[in-house]
Amino acid sequence: MEDHLSVLAFINAVASLKEEQIGGLAAEMTNSLGTDRFNIWGMAPGSVYTKIKECWDGIYDNMTCNYCKDPSEWPILFGITTQMIVQKAIQAGAGPEEAALMAMQCAYVISKMDDDSL
Repeated sequence: MEDHLSVLAFINAVASLKEEQIGGLAAEMTNSLGTDRFNIWGMAPGSVYTKIKECWDGIYDNMTCNYCKDPSEWPILFGITTQMIVQKAIQAGAGPEEAALMAMQCAYVISKMDDDSL
């Protein structure tokens, strides 16, 4: 199973996205790389990258390196973590589809960045 589909399975435990929506999102993100359209929720990726990276680094330091013995297990942990974030957003009043799409968009954009891309 492709990594993004395993993460999607966890998100879909609390929301209902279709693979076609994710495929469209992936195409949109890929096609917008290097253009003004490359963004996270309408914001320039550099403006949110640092905060998102701090979050994921904390998850890595506190969970991933402790519970995942092999990098092939990372998508499962990230899927569970993302599911929890989406569920909290829904509980706070976000629409399930909107919260799920935002989570997947974030995952795609951040996966294309590193500290040198800022």
